[in-house]
Amino acid sequence: MKNPMAWLGIGVVLGALAWPGWQPAAASCALAIVATASLMWWAPSRRTLLLCWAFGGLYLGSLTCALRPEAMSNARAEHIVGEVSRANTRWTEVRTEQGLVLLKAGWQGPPVGAHIAAWTSPIPPEPVLPGARDPSTNDARTGAVRRRLRAWLILDGDKRSDKDERKDAFWSLAQHGGLLRSLATGKRDRIDKRTRTLMIRTGTVHLIAISGLHVGLVAVSTWGLAAFLLRPLVLLGWVWTPRALSMGVGLGAASAYAHNVGWPASAQRALWMVAAVMLAKLIGRRAHPFNLLGAAATLTVLWNPGLVGELGFQLSFTAVAGILLWAPWLAVHAPRSGPRRWLLSSVGATVGATIGTLPFAAWDFQLLAPSAILANLIAAPTIGTIAVPAALVATHAPAPLNLIALSLGDSAVDFAVTLLDIIHVNPWTPAVGPLGAMVLGVAALLSRRPWLAIGLAVACLTSSPSVTKHLTVIFPAVGQGSAVLVRWPDGRNWLIDGGPKPWAVLHWLRRQGIRQLDTVFLTHPQADHMRGIESVIDQLNVKQLVASSRPKKRYGSFHDLWRQAAQRGVSLLTQHAALIHPPAVWAPGAKPGTNDQSLVLRIQHGTHSFLLTGDIEAEGEAMVLDRLGPTTVVQVPHHGSKTSSGPDFVARLAPRWAVVPVGASNRYGHPAPEVIARWGPARVLRTDIDGTVRFTSDGTSLEVSRWTSTTGWVQVDRPPLAPPQNPLTGN
Repeated sequence: MKNPMAWLGIGVVLGALAWPGWQPAAASCALAIVATASLMWWAPSRRTLLLCWAFGGLYLGSLTCALRPEAMSNARAEHIVGEVSRANTRWTEVRTEQGLVLLKAGWQGPPVGAHIAAWTSPIPPEPVLPGARDPSTNDARTGAVRRRLRAWLILDGDKRSDKDERKDAFWSLAQHGGLLRSLATGKRDRIDKRTRTLMIRTGTVHLIAISGLHVGLVAVSTWGLAAFLLRPLVLLGWVWTPRALSMGVGLGAASAYAHNVGWPASAQRALWMVAAVMLAKLIGRRAHPFNLLGAAATLTVLWNPGLVGELGFQLSFTAVAGILLWAPWLAVHAPRSGPRRWLLSSVGATVGATIGTLPFAAWDFQLLAPSAILANLIAAPTIGTIAVPAALVATHAPAPLNLIALSLGDSAVDFAVTLLDIIHVNPWTPAVGPLGAMVLGVAALLSRRPWLAIGLAVACLTSSPSVTKHLTVIFPAVGQGSAVLVRWPDGRNWLIDGGPKPWAVLHWLRRQGIRQLDTVFLTHPQADHMRGIESVIDQLNVKQLVASSRPKKRYGSFHDLWRQAAQRGVSLLTQHAALIHPPAVWAPGAKPGTNDQSLVLRIQHGTHSFLLTGDIEAEGEAMVLDRLGPTTVVQVPHHGSKTSSGPDFVARLAPRWAVVPVGASNRYGHPAPEVIARWGPARVLRTDIDGTVRFTSDGTSLEVSRWTSTTGWVQVDRPPLAPPQNPLTGN
């Protein structure tokens, strides 16, 4: 039977991933596992037997999720007491008697293993755009509650001592101390931005993440050292005992290292694989790589089913699977020995890892570095075999050995970074949604049919943008902020604001195949409208940028955006035919604020009109009132604030639909209940509740649909109100 653990691992991962969409009862899972195990005794063929392993794993993964502890209520998580079990750059996982809590703290939070009391506050649900990853599905697998860490106290002694501060000062002695610190501890918060960006653009950023390389180095080095020290026992005739002891020392050191860096998924995978290799060697058996990977996947999911939905887990396992599947395809052309074999083997490993992780690179990162093969040939040996051991020695060795190791590691990193700076080129930006990622995943498995795999990948990554003959106006759910996409029947694309997150709107546009925007409107220079535009200007082909005024010195971010657009050849305007506000010259005595200077656009298509209002308040509404009439769809000003949507303004517009761009549970209390009542609850669509809202019109009819991660695109089922009567014509 070939690689049964690999098939079991595939089944376990798929069973956990299917949760919570597929939720068989725990009893049903147990019965299915028993029945599958019974079928194995009389399986007529090897293929049937392997399918039994996969089918049993499918229900085993589901059973693991079904047996998870009940989720703690959000109200009970205000004050928690528990032990920190994992940590990464964003989240600290705390296990309490009441359930699992994920605290947004980053590396500034409590260390792994600490018993803490913590005071927390709620985190608004994260907005999800069409085609993006939904983090709430992973919380359902583990029963976790997400909270923001406000304050914490270690109950079993202060583990953040002066020693930690001295160690931080020690890393600052090196030019690349932040990167060396990340190699030793997994804490990546002090890597300088330029180095991190360079490694992302060259496809080498994986080298600074805690991976199997780090865990393997620790395990092998301590294993070898212990075997050397215990060698006298072999001379006494004790063969098995020193071998077992040295392996135990290596495994213990690797476990301690994984604990110290916060138990990332990649470290857990490597640790399980190292343990399996040691066990196989101890009993004199050969471990097949696919079996090792399948066993590691099974044990990792059984230990924590929530990991299966984390990007770190997916990248770690698919990178190794890609190497195992595709590296042999290139290795057949390599000689049996010599530098050419090493070169082709290294290229094969890099290509295999790139193919394996391509589904997630195209879905989550939308980045593929064409210089990755050459960059990894340079950086992997330098950082992996010199900088990583040097960083580990610098962390634990006494002076002056730690200073020597720090200097050696810093020189290795500086050498690698210098060469990467020379060879890097602009990365490609493939973009797919979850369906496209699945197609790329299938292509990655077709190593025996490489041309079919390449054809699938090319077809998936070169899809053209959808073409519509109708006007489409989309209000994406970007949280507490605003963004609007207008797609015209003639192919023009307008973006009004970019939301509060740097990359969300850009990634959403790319998934729709949009690589060019004819006009970008910045209604006013506040972060909840402007931050997303910065990456759009930088990454897409934008022809025009329209703002209400040129930047002043006190608007630092706005000034930077304006300069960035000018450097990229974007036309910079303060007037446009679609604008009805602000006026070119303000009336005497008027004292407009930032909100009341917001751009207001009116879009007319056939019998339907759309009014996009930015954040205008009472004064801005009064200034545009005489230029308005009945409108089909209006963007509710200033996210539904009390200071906007005056009675005269609402009465003059009398819209069929009013869209409120607003974030869930925002701290401003938007939208105000009286504002919703003023517009009429039957007319109102809210992005925090209804998700992304889309209007499509051929000039006569109007279709309204909404999208959430749980429903997908659905037609709005509430009946729209009758068109408002035109007060001038009576029709």
